[in-house]
Amino acid sequence: MRDPGTTVTPIKQTRTRKGAGLSAKLLVLTILFVMLAEVLIFVPSIANFRNTWLQDRLADAELAVAALDPVAFGYGFGAETGDAMMQQVLLETLEAHELVLVTRTGRQVLAQRAGIDGSLVANMAIDVDVTTSNPLRSIWEAFETLAGGDNVLRIHGGPEPATGRYVEVVVEEYYLRDAMLDFSRNIIMLSIVISLITAGLVYLSLNALFVKPLRRLDEAMATFADAPEDPDAMISPSNRRDELGNAEVRLAAMQSDVRTMLTERRRLADVGLAVSKINHDLRNLLSSAHLLSERLDMIADPHVQRVAPKIVRAIDRAVSFCEATLAYGQVREEAPERSTFTLANLVDEAAEFAGLTNHRTLAFSNDVDASLATRVGQENLFRILLNLMRNGRHALEAVGETETQLRLSVSAAFMGETLTITVADTGPGIPEAVREKLFQPFHGDAGRRGSTGLGLAIAKELAEADGGTITLVDPSETEESSGAVFTITLPDARVDDGT
Repeated sequence: MRDPGTTVTPIKQTRTRKGAGLSAKLLVLTILFVMLAEVLIFVPSIANFRNTWLQDRLADAELAVAALDPVAFGYGFGAETGDAMMQQVLLETLEAHELVLVTRTGRQVLAQRAGIDGSLVANMAIDVDVTTSNPLRSIWEAFETLAGGDNVLRIHGGPEPATGRYVEVVVEEYYLRDAMLDFSRNIIMLSIVISLITAGLVYLSLNALFVKPLRRLDEAMATFADAPEDPDAMISPSNRRDELGNAEVRLAAMQSDVRTMLTERRRLADVGLAVSKINHDLRNLLSSAHLLSERLDMIADPHVQRVAPKIVRAIDRAVSFCEATLAYGQVREEAPERSTFTLANLVDEAAEFAGLTNHRTLAFSNDVDASLATRVGQENLFRILLNLMRNGRHALEAVGETETQLRLSVSAAFMGETLTITVADTGPGIPEAVREKLFQPFHGDAGRRGSTGLGLAIAKELAEADGGTITLVDPSETEESSGAVFTITLPDARVDDGT
C-alpha cells in the first residue's frame, strides 16, 4: 500500500521505435532467399547448357558430314562429295570453320571455310570431348567460357566401336559464350519474376497470419498502457489455437491482473487518505474521552471501579490502533516491545472486546492453561486474537440457527521455545477459492458484510513483526468436519524460570 495521500503512478510509456517493419523485412528476406536458391540452381544449369550446346553442335555436324559424304555413313554408293557451295552453306549454318571425318586410316577434311588456314586452326584449337566430362569439370569449364570465350574449340565424340570413325567440328568459342550469356539473362529475368511472385505470396500470407496479429497485440498493449483501468482497453482474445492465440489469452489475463492490482492499490491509497483525514479529529476525541474516563476513579461504586480500567485500556488501544492504521502499508511493522503476562487473561480480554463473552447464540471456550505465562509482544498478540475472534464470530453468526450450538475456542501450548496458539470455530470454513489470497489486503475477509478485508492482512503483519507466523490449517488435517482453524506461532516466547 502507498503512503496516505499518494496517487497511482501511471505506467511509463516507451518510445515507439521507427524503422523497417516486419512486413518489409519479410519481403526483402523472401526475395533474397529466392534469389539465392536461383543462384544455386543456375550453377549446374549453365554447365548443363554448355554440355547440351556442344552435343547439339556435334550432332548437327554429323548430319552435315552425312550430307557431304553419304558413303561414309552408308547412305549411298559411289556418291561424290558435295560441291564447294554446299560446304560453305553448311559451315555457315553450323557457324563452324571445319568439318572433319576421322577414320582409322586418317583425317579427312570434308568442309573448310574459305580463307581459313587449316594448319593454323589445327594448332590453335582446343579439343573438347563431349563424352568425357564430369559435373565439377563441366561447371569449371562453363565459368571459364563465360569469363573468356576467345578460344577455338574442336568438338568431337568417341569413335564408333565397329568402324572407329568419328566427326570433328571446329567452332569459335564466342558463339558458345553468346548463347550462354543469353541463357544467363533469361535465367536472371525468370529468377526475378519468380522471386517477386513468391515474395508477394509469402508476404501476403505471413502478413495475414503473423504481422497483423502481432500489430494487434502491439496496439492492445499501447492502448492498455494509456488507460489500464479502462475495461475497453483490454484485448479480446480471438479464436486462434496457435501460439499467437495463446499470447492473446495470456495478455488478456495479464491485463486483468494488472487492472485488479491497480484497483487494489488505488483502494489502499484511498483508505490511507481517508484515515489520514479523520485521524487528527479521532485522536482528539479519544484524548478527550481518556481525560473524562480518569474521573471514573473518583466514583466509589464497585461496579464502576471494576469497569473503569477496562474502559481506559480500550481507549488507549483505540488510540494505538488509529496510529497503527496510519502506519499500515510500510514494509514491516516495528518490532513490538515484549513483556511477560498470563496468556489466558489476554485471551479473555480479547474475547470480551470481540463480543464473544455471554453471547446469546455462540459458545466461547478459553482452553488456555490459566498458569501459562509467555513473553511476547502483548499488544500485537491482542490485536491478532481480536481480529481472528471477530472474524470467527461473524462467520458463526452468518450460519444462523442450527441444532448444535456453534462454538469458538482458543488453545495454546509450547513446542520447545515456540508458543503455538490455535483459534478454531465450527462455522462454514474458508472457501477453497479464497485460501490462496487469504492474507492479502481486501481478499481474506472482504466478502463479509461491513468488512474492509484488512483484518487477516494486519494479523499476518503483526505476527511477522514479532518473528512469528499465522497460517490456516488445512481442513484435511483437522478433527472437525467444518470450520476454520488458524495457528499462530511465536518463537522465543517461553518465560525463563531463572529470571
